[in-house]
Amino acid sequence: MRARHPIALLSPLLAAACASGAASHGGEASLVDRSSLGAWIKIDAGGSRFISDRGDGAAPIDGSGQFGVGARALAGPAIGWVGGVDAHLGASSPAGALYDFNLSPLGIGVFGHGILIGVLGGVGVGGIIDRVPVGFQLPVEALIDVDLGARVHAGAWASVRWVIGPGRRDDGAAHAPFGDELSTGVMLRIWRGEVQRRFRWGNGLFVAGTYAEALGGHAWGGLLGYSITMAETR
Repeated sequence: MRARHPIALLSPLLAAACASGAASHGGEASLVDRSSLGAWIKIDAGGSRFISDRGDGAAPIDGSGQFGVGARALAGPAIGWVGGVDAHLGASSPAGALYDFNLSPLGIGVFGHGILIGVLGGVGVGGIIDRVPVGFQLPVEALIDVDLGARVHAGAWASVRWVIGPGRRDDGAAHAPFGDELSTGVMLRIWRGEVQRRFRWGNGLFVAGTYAEALGGHAWGGLLGYSITMAETR
């Protein structure tokens, strides 16, 4: 039997987000209140330390660093489409070239009261040349983004993916409910923003903590980056 999924650790954030949305001022449109179109874009750089959980202690890498971009978009007044794209390049220790590209056009989300909750999926490819076999990826991601006024933005995500091709990457995540690999994270941005009659935006530096499982091991890491959120409101 697999251990409890780490996404359970995100429950307090979800509860706090719902409470924050319920407490929003009447008549003041939040980032995704009654939104018809919205998006966020981020540029990030970070790293992680990999620890093998296998009995022999052997690990394909000790750690990795990466740089890349990601974006999510939404369309719909309350329940509607969510999609996204991610592209990252990096390197590992011992030396290896990392790349990870994923396109997730299939998704659905619920928007309102400063909260976006969504699930999306798609296809991708990734690996670390000479260290982690390159494979065809089928990711499924659950996310929550919370707009706490114009200047504060918080988010959390959990992604599970199947890897087709290299057998070494099969069943590599002990806490994933399905699939072969798991990645999760939480982020916070406090910077600036503005509310206009039909448009709301925010941008600034953000920090994030990450946790991932793959290849029979786990990795803790962090990200530092810049993000922009924007939405048309009615």
